[in-house]
Amino acid sequence: MLKIIKNSKGSAVVETAIMFPLVLMLTFGFIMFTQAIRINTVLEVAAREAARTYSLTNNSSLATQKARAELALGGVPNAEQATIGLSSSGYDRKVTVDLPYNFHIPFAGGGFVKALRGSAVFHLEPNPAHY
Repeated sequence: MLKIIKNSKGSAVVETAIMFPLVLMLTFGFIMFTQAIRINTVLEVAAREAARTYSLTNNSSLATQKARAELALGGVPNAEQATIGLSSSGYDRKVTVDLPYNFHIPFAGGGFVKALRGSAVFHLEPNPAHY
């Protein structure tokens, strides 16, 4: 009868070498995803505050300044790349804030860019001093 000798020396090293890139990809993917959600929330707040300012003052440059200030306050990286769009239709004042966000996950190939957007619409106040 033959005896089969099992040698498990080094198997832990091989298992670790196989699992390490996968765990690293999942960890950095989770970090990048939560960062994108945080930035998207800041974009929503910036658009809302800018639309509120736009509806109260009917001044597009003040609304743009307010959106930039909110992006800076939120600590958005590359905030200077944000595109702020203002539009008016009747009594509605709409503000959109777009920002390209670069996802890069190690071992998963190159990064890809996703456009994040925040938008808000406020109704123009006819006499804001009245409120």
